[in-house]
Amino acid sequence: LGATFAPIICGYFGDTGRPADFKWGFLLAGIGMLLGTATFEFLKSRYVVNPDGSALGARPERRSEQAAGEAVSDTRQNALLLGLFAGVFALLYFVVLDQKIIDSLIYSAMVVVPIAVLADKSLTPVERRKINVVLIIGFFVIFFWAAFEQAGNSLTTFADKQTERHLGSYLVPASFFQTINPFGIILFAPVFAVLWTWLGKRGWEPSSPLKMAYGLALLAVGYLIIAFGVKGASATAKVSMFWLIAMYVLHTFGELCLSPIGLALVNKLAPARVASLMMAVWFLAIATGNKFSGTLGALYPEPGKPAPHFAGFEITGLYEFFMVFVVLCGATAFLLLLIYRKLTKMMADEPDSVIAA
Repeated sequence: LGATFAPIICGYFGDTGRPADFKWGFLLAGIGMLLGTATFEFLKSRYVVNPDGSALGARPERRSEQAAGEAVSDTRQNALLLGLFAGVFALLYFVVLDQKIIDSLIYSAMVVVPIAVLADKSLTPVERRKINVVLIIGFFVIFFWAAFEQAGNSLTTFADKQTERHLGSYLVPASFFQTINPFGIILFAPVFAVLWTWLGKRGWEPSSPLKMAYGLALLAVGYLIIAFGVKGASATAKVSMFWLIAMYVLHTFGELCLSPIGLALVNKLAPARVASLMMAVWFLAIATGNKFSGTLGALYPEPGKPAPHFAGFEITGLYEFFMVFVVLCGATAFLLLLIYRKLTKMMADEPDSVIAA
C-alpha cells in the first residue's frame, strides 16, 4: 500500500521539472520511513505476536535447538573461506571491475557465501540437496531482478523522456508510473492465490521452479511488447504510455510468480539451524541482481552520445536496448524450464519422489 502511494506523493512534490524540488521528494520519503518505524514500534506488541500473545521471534527452547542440530564451525575452514573471499575480491577489484569496491564486494560475496554454506560438515545429504536447489534458483533470481529493477532506472528515464504522458491537458509525472506495479500486486495477489489453490486442489499446480520460470518468461514478454512499441521510432520520438503500462502489468504478473514463491521456497527447504543464513543468501542474490541492474541500465542509449556495447553487440537504439532484456530473461526462463523437473525432485525428502512446492 505504501509503495502505491509513495510515488504519487513524492512525485507530486519532487517531480515538478525543477531539479531543486527533488529535495521535497527525498524529505517526504524520509518522513514516511520515520512514520513507518514509529508505527511498528508502537503497535508491534499488539499485533506482531503469536496467538497466545507471546512475541514473535522469541528465542527457541533448548530442546528445539537440539532437535534442529548445530552448525559445525571449523577454524581452518573459516580461514580458507576468508582467504577465498580475499582472493576473489582482489581478482574482481584489480582485474575485472576497474577498482569498483561495492561491485567487487557484492559479487565476491555472491561467489563465496554459497560455498561457505555448503562447507558446513553437519549437513545431511538431503539438506545439502535442498540447499543446492535454493542456490540454483538464486542464480536465476539474479537475472529476474536485474531486468525487473529497471523500473527505477532506465524505465523511469524512458517514461520521462520518450513516453507521451499527457492525459488531456494534464502531464502525468514520470514517477507516477511507479505505482502500477504495487497497485497491480494489491489487485492481482488474491487472484494468483486463488489460482494456485484452485490448481492445487486438482493436482495441476506448477512446482515452485516452474512458477519461477513463468515469472522470467513474463518479464521477457513484457520487454518484447515495449520493444515492438519503440521499434522504428526516432531517438526523439515519444510513444504511447500504454506500451509502458502493458509492460508493467506483465512484470507484476511475473513478480507474483517468483517473489513470494521464492521466499516460501527458502523457508521450506532451508534446515532450521541455517534458515536465517539461507534467507540472507536469497537476499544477497536479490542485491546482486540490483547491482547488475545498474550495469545494464547504463546501456540506455542517449542521443548524441556514443552507442554503448554489451556482449559484443552495439546498442544503437531503444529497440536493441529492450531486446537485451528479452534475450536475457527468455534464455534464463528456457534454461530453468529445462531443469525444473530435476530441481523439483531435489526438493523432495526422498530422491525418487516429486513434490509441487
